[in-house]
Amino acid sequence: MSTTFATALLAVSAWAGGDSSDGHTHAEPTPLVLAPLETATPRLSSQTDQFELVGVLHGNVLTLYLDQFASNAPVAKAQIELESGSWKATATEVSPAVYTVTADLLAQPGKHPLAISVQADDAADLMDATLEVTQPG
Repeated sequence: MSTTFATALLAVSAWAGGDSSDGHTHAEPTPLVLAPLETATPRLSSQTDQFELVGVLHGNVLTLYLDQFASNAPVAKAQIELESGSWKATATEVSPAVYTVTADLLAQPGKHPLAISVQADDAADLMDATLEVTQPG
């Protein structure tokens, strides 16, 4: 929890509860329940000295975000090839530095180790990552 958010919660709790200096009794504050920030959306990440890659699986579509590791600058017009066992695919750039690939195999529950090759201008690198997909609950 961020310090600012925690401070705000303390201020609200102090303001809302107990007797005040004006003699009025205030109701006890209702506890605030926050939803967890974690998500069940399968994700992957990988980095080398040249590139950083983050992937998010929505249904059977894997969306990849590629940037330069040192500067965090987006990498557009790259060629990204993925392989997991006998499955192979090439991602398509849908907007600058954002790539997608349809991946029915990766949508199945389990751990999917991936070999990812990236070619951008005169830079090339081989990356690895594991995408873990859990059973829908």
